[in-house]
Amino acid sequence: MAMIAHAHMARYGTTRDMLSAVSVKNHRNGSMNPFAQYPFPVTAEQVASSVMVADPLRILDCSRSQTARLP
Repeated sequence: MAMIAHAHMARYGTTRDMLSAVSVKNHRNGSMNPFAQYPFPVTAEQVASSVMVADPLRILDCSRSQTARLP
């Protein structure tokens, strides 16, 4: 996924702030679903300061199924 994100950023000029905005939106939507994997809202600052999984993706950009495969 990180390689795809890098390719998208290079091709379309996507920024890290734009990726954070998607996470913020997804978490806001998830906060309204009691069955969501991450049922809480987050801020762009929380996303930006969360643990790096694989550059440019941070833990709050990823689902549990994606991060469960990490060593």
